[in-house]
Amino acid sequence: MGNFTFLETYWSNLAKLGNLAEKYVYSDPNTSVIKQGMLAEVMVKYMLAYDGIEEPKDDNTHVNRIRLLKKHDLLPEEISNILYILRKDRNDAVHNGKNEEETALNNLTLLYELCVWYMQIYGDYSYHPTGYVQPINRMISLDELEKENRELEECNKILRLELQDIQKNGRA
Repeated sequence: MGNFTFLETYWSNLAKLGNLAEKYVYSDPNTSVIKQGMLAEVMVKYMLAYDGIEEPKDDNTHVNRIRLLKKHDLLPEEISNILYILRKDRNDAVHNGKNEEETALNNLTLLYELCVWYMQIYGDYSYHPTGYVQPINRMISLDELEKENRELEECNKILRLELQDIQKNGRA
């Protein structure tokens, strides 16, 4: 893990949300998508603050904050599209209990692109990303662990016999 650690220098809370989204992408895709949406929403609020734009007084929703940034011509189309996808999928996760690993994985890549853009615009203008690394599914079933344990025990038996033979007869 660690696709979002580059944010820690300037925004430790964004890095934490990104790392949590990454951590839960396989074990709880719903939570991952929610964390992705939270990161994007906090980021939009930061952008408004950095650019000296007041949040909407009426109907201060995430979608209206995004519209405000677009109105001020501060969002490239690709970034606007990413924000839209993350917002819609977060809403589905929160309100409809949508829990799809594929959505979480795809959106994690989009979130990374958004964070790189954000870093280059609001953080370190010379930042060069190292590249997105697909998280590894570290979930292992009990059956898999038991099978691996049996295989390792068998290997240990063979190694013990070989060791006894070497100790008894010298070199192998």
